[in-house]
Amino acid sequence: MNLILLTLLFLSPPKDELVGNWISSSNDLIVQCYEKNNLYFAKIIWFDNQHPKINKFSENGLPKDKWLGYIVMSDFTQVDGRYQGTIFDIKNGETYDAIIKQRGDELTVTGYILIPLLGKDITFKRYVKSTLPKQN
Repeated sequence: MNLILLTLLFLSPPKDELVGNWISSSNDLIVQCYEKNNLYFAKIIWFDNQHPKINKFSENGLPKDKWLGYIVMSDFTQVDGRYQGTIFDIKNGETYDAIIKQRGDELTVTGYILIPLLGKDITFKRYVKSTLPKQN
């Protein structure tokens, strides 16, 4: 019996594997993932406000001064080895269904309408530095 429990513990991913800071593969966005009431959320804690895409997105979507602290991932729960929830695209003000797949210190977030195969991916790596980059 103890062997079965021990095996299940090692096969199950840690409950708080998403908790922490994650930086986008383009190094222009850091989000902080946290758990609340058995659901996972992420908010923006840093972004490169000089990036040309950021300026374009701010004209069409959320103003830059509202980005910090904004919750962009909501209500994620673990289902079949991945996380499911919703993401908010600050560029256009739209909410999408999403899945998160984690491989070690890398997350792939796929936002989609109808089916994930037609979705768009963004990749994050765990951000372990003790301070955030300076805002430009």
